[in-house]
Amino acid sequence: MRKTIAAATVVLLAVTLLMTAVSCGAGCGQGIKMYVGFEFSTRPDGLPALEQTYDFNVEEGCLMTGAPGASLLGLENHQCDVAMAFGTDAAISENGWHVYSDDKSFWPPYDLAPNVRGDVLDQYPELEDILNELVATFPGGGQDATAQIISDCQSVWQGLNAEVDIDKLEPDEVAQSYLEDKELLTGEAATTVGTVIIGNKNFTEQYIIGQMMKQLLEDRGFTVNLVSDISTTTLRQGMEAGDIDICAEYTGTGYMTHMGHSYEPTSNSELYQLVKDEDEEQNNIMWLDPIWNNNTYVLVSWPDFTEENDLDTLSDLAALYRERS
Repeated sequence: MRKTIAAATVVLLAVTLLMTAVSCGAGCGQGIKMYVGFEFSTRPDGLPALEQTYDFNVEEGCLMTGAPGASLLGLENHQCDVAMAFGTDAAISENGWHVYSDDKSFWPPYDLAPNVRGDVLDQYPELEDILNELVATFPGGGQDATAQIISDCQSVWQGLNAEVDIDKLEPDEVAQSYLEDKELLTGEAATTVGTVIIGNKNFTEQYIIGQMMKQLLEDRGFTVNLVSDISTTTLRQGMEAGDIDICAEYTGTGYMTHMGHSYEPTSNSELYQLVKDEDEEQNNIMWLDPIWNNNTYVLVSWPDFTEENDLDTLSDLAALYRERS
């Protein structure tokens, strides 16, 4: 069923791409076409604020908008020069696209970390070591974040997501293969420890991490009920109400959506610590060690475009837009 829905989505995106390209692709005086999602074109941490922070403007005739994922199809088909993506999108590594460095730290970090309700961790304290053992298999697990660690971890997740989105494997297959490769599955029949409920959201990365946690905990003797395709709001409500025991959440989502803070530029490690401390104190939700995959917004281009125009950072891209205005 999930793959049937995915196939239908691809058709919808193709139609959206064609309609948007026809309606918005002409009359680009700057000569630099940018393709972003509808929501990104208006949301507070989207294009308007990005233009203000980096001091540039995308002329109306140069801006293309579409449904989620349409921007990636637009770039793949060379109908734009710059596209909005997410840091762990499979298409980035598949196509070898250049990711513009956010040199002004405009976008908040969105690093993934297992969350466990405090009362559940009190009942099963071994959960912390088991799940942190999984985290430790990713680049920089258990260390402070660095630019290289984040880049390496994003590459790992781009590859994992590609196995589902491009190679068409099921998330449980990808998760099992990864756990076996890292020698985390003992294969031994374990005494039943207890039952826990894991919740995950409705996109590829969440399907995979949910399956990783499920299979690892089952290997260590837990009975696991996995509830998938939950919205961010519903998942959080389930954690706070005690209906969900474990999930994997993003630091930026925790800080801004769940805790209601406005973002001010800070490092990945600092934001993780802020979220960890506040959520434990206020909600008794425990953030375990982080996975530094920073699945935040990014802008990407084909390498020939960036090399031709000597572009590396978002500041470089903004300067090109100003030059062409």
